[in-house]
Amino acid sequence: MRVGPGRTRARSPNARTGGEVAWMRAWLVGALSGVALAVGTSASAVPITYAFQSGDVTLVGSVSGNVVGGPVNVGLTGVAVTVDEAALTVNSLTFTVGSTGTIPVTYGTFTTFNLDFATVSGTSGALSLVDPGPPTEYGFTMSLNLSGQFDADPPTITNQPFLIPGAPATGSIFIDGSLLVLQSITIGAIDPDGPGGLEPLLVKGDFVFVGQVPEPATALLLGGGLFALAGLARRRRT
Repeated sequence: MRVGPGRTRARSPNARTGGEVAWMRAWLVGALSGVALAVGTSASAVPITYAFQSGDVTLVGSVSGNVVGGPVNVGLTGVAVTVDEAALTVNSLTFTVGSTGTIPVTYGTFTTFNLDFATVSGTSGALSLVDPGPPTEYGFTMSLNLSGQFDADPPTITNQPFLIPGAPATGSIFIDGSLLVLQSITIGAIDPDGPGGLEPLLVKGDFVFVGQVPEPATALLLGGGLFALAGLARRRRT
């Protein structure tokens, strides 16, 4: 069993349809407008540096752009994400994904997969403005260091580590005040038989990061937002 770092090209499992983009933007416009008022921040402030300390992720297993397992929602720990909109940079990004539990997959002879954990870190990411919003949408590029451990069956694989330094990551970011949505990022890979065999199984995620929430009403709003975005991710893959 070995991991193929050179084969971790991030490719979206499913292209977003126009209706899904419109649905997400409509929800975010309403929800994030309330967040912006509650937090008292604005995309026009300078400098515009946001720090996010918690969040969750919706994960899928993807092979050659096709979803073969999931989705499953998992909490994040050790979250430290800093974004500077004025400088168009992602200054730092660090988090750990916890265990997914057993996920049914269709991948060679494998029928189940479990990500025990994955740690992701990177610095000096770049943003490019796509839509000023609100919410503001950016294109995102960054080099990420990925490590973790997984199990699979059959044949039985237990506590198999993976390490992928400097993996290129691209995706979309929606941001406003206390909420950041990061879409379609590869956080791990399995390549059981190397070049010429099965295409690697990529573990990809849509992330929701949350910053400091000052009032209970805003906390409820953001909680509802996490639920709605998880639902969107499920809709995108059906």
